[in-house]
Amino acid sequence: MRISQIGGEMTGSTMVLFNEPLSGTSTAETLIISTEVLCAIKLVGARGVWVTHLHRLAADVHRLNRVVGGVKLKNLIAVVTHEADGTSPTYRIVEGEPEMSSHAYDVVRRYVLKI
Repeated sequence: MRISQIGGEMTGSTMVLFNEPLSGTSTAETLIISTEVLCAIKLVGARGVWVTHLHRLAADVHRLNRVVGGVKLKNLIAVVTHEADGTSPTYRIVEGEPEMSSHAYDVVRRYVLKI
């Protein structure tokens, strides 16, 4: 389903889930369009999740809550717990401020990838 279709059908009881939408668009355009869509979701009163690596968008949530009416936007983050016995990590999704890094270099170092 396209974002334009979702926007035309959203109500206050709608739940929307977006996982890195607009990934084929430039970062600057994605930021602008994402902000506009989030404002529309906020004004309609819909609920949802918008997964993104756009740090500027996450940082702008507080400003959007001040200047745009509707439901409150919140940042959610994944918290990882590594067990001492080396078992698989545990992930929890909690409300919180995102770090402004995707930790890509940590992943590279951890898996000893050569770049």
